[in-house]
Amino acid sequence: MRLPDRQRRPAFRGVAVRLPDRQRSRAVLIGTGRYADGKLPDLPVVRRTIRDLTAVLTDPVYGVVAKNHCTVLEDQADIRLIGRALTSAASQAADLLLVYFVGHGLVAGRRHDLYLGLPGSEWAEPEFNSLEYDKLRSAVLDSAAATKIIILDCCFSGRVVSEADPVTEMVGQMEVEGTYVLASAGRDQVALIQPGEDHTAFTGRFLHMLRNGVPGGPEFLTVDYLYQQLLARMKAEGLSQPKKRGTSTADLLALAGNRAFAPAPKPSAAPVSVLPSHLARTLTGHTEAVHGVAFSPDGRLLATAGGDGMACLWDPATGKRLRTLADHPDAVSSVAFSPDGRLLATAGGDGMAWLWDPATGARLHILTGHTAAVVGVAFSPDGRLLATASVDHTARLWDPATGKRLRTLAGHTAAVLGVAFSPDGRLLATTSDDMTARLWDPATGKRLRTLIGHTPVVSGVAFSPDGRLLATASVDGMAWLWDPATGKRLRTLADHPVMVSGVAFSPDGRLLATASYDKTARLWDPATGARLHILTGHTAAVKEVAFSPDGRLLATASVDKTARVWG
Repeated sequence: MRLPDRQRRPAFRGVAVRLPDRQRSRAVLIGTGRYADGKLPDLPVVRRTIRDLTAVLTDPVYGVVAKNHCTVLEDQADIRLIGRALTSAASQAADLLLVYFVGHGLVAGRRHDLYLGLPGSEWAEPEFNSLEYDKLRSAVLDSAAATKIIILDCCFSGRVVSEADPVTEMVGQMEVEGTYVLASAGRDQVALIQPGEDHTAFTGRFLHMLRNGVPGGPEFLTVDYLYQQLLARMKAEGLSQPKKRGTSTADLLALAGNRAFAPAPKPSAAPVSVLPSHLARTLTGHTEAVHGVAFSPDGRLLATAGGDGMACLWDPATGKRLRTLADHPDAVSSVAFSPDGRLLATAGGDGMAWLWDPATGARLHILTGHTAAVVGVAFSPDGRLLATASVDHTARLWDPATGKRLRTLAGHTAAVLGVAFSPDGRLLATTSDDMTARLWDPATGKRLRTLIGHTPVVSGVAFSPDGRLLATASVDGMAWLWDPATGKRLRTLADHPVMVSGVAFSPDGRLLATASYDKTARLWDPATGARLHILTGHTAAVKEVAFSPDGRLLATASVDKTARVWG
């Protein structure tokens, strides 16, 4: 997924679609899962629904509102407190005002008005102990926010947008520029909770799109586009169908960037090689050596692996640390993003590899089976395999979707230090303390070729983007370039005085970066072997290098407890 900065926006019906200004936006999330009235069954999934919704909307990378500007009211019975929260958010919001309710919906009064259930609500007489929708609506409409969105996930919520009955018709009241109301069910329909699901049916599917994106969809997910997708999906599943009412300008605001967005290729654009030769920023925060670095596929995140047992996610454009993943009991040696950016793999000195959701920081799987430290991780180009390298002399292949081990690659006689897939996914390269690099068929686990020549340890490994070159790094102070099809050594890059620990090709294949224990990273022309530039500044060994997806940035990881970004 490619997300630009919030000032660069694509066109929508001839007008710019934009992301909200997080600091000028406000959100109020109201969820009621516990009820005193026995006629109103408790809704245990509401707590998880509200908390996961909060995490998505306030995510520091993909969210649309700052965390300190999101008010969460969970099982709140005090209507006055709810009213103050609504009016406060309404008065402060200048860009987006979002109000979201999850719980029971009740109907009462001569006009059959909608009331939103609170812990003290009574089924028979909700007028005196529930949140009257009309009051919520009034608070929202009084806001000066450019865009005002109400989302109701409750029974009978469609009453607030229905045109079927002029007595309960509120359409005219909602026809205020920049407003949008999304209801989870029709005027006389109940909202559902599916057995075995962690969220309500409506919000669960809403969350899925925000978290995972919509393949083939636009770069930005507007509220109306999300409604159209929800309508189609819930109709196909036989669930209550959502309803909506809104003005056109409300749909110029995106509620999320599409994480599954794939920008159209530019066939006429020639690749441009950029030499990242100056220090752009230094990332500090790790308390021990930084062993690994990796950019997300969209270039908006940089992950680092630390000897302090932490993996950190950073904004490479600002150097701000966004999230810390700190569950490893031992050093984290390597990090890798899946090709779609939805998973982050970390390698641990505890003998395990862990899989995370980088958008939320949630730990998804722990991969166990290695009998010694895991020091390398790599995803296959299609994301269906994860390879791990271990000091236990093996590499292993896993299904990242389930965490299941698929096969073990045995044959090295010492620690396996590096793993890399070829661009077409048909080869897996491993490097080892046994002075060899090996090529394997990941589909069968069969060893295809052994590359011999480095005299001591072979550490880093990387394929060129076209798959025609394989680079290896070694303690002998050299990086070698090989033809993976024949196993022939093509070129030796021998300028480092001590160990070369990491190698990486630029996305266009015109540059090769090397990391060394001489405290430098160096840039080379892999076509000629010429050294182009030396990057100095680290005060201890440089362990790893990684190019950003556009090739304009290079990240380095160092024993000096920092990562640096060069441009």
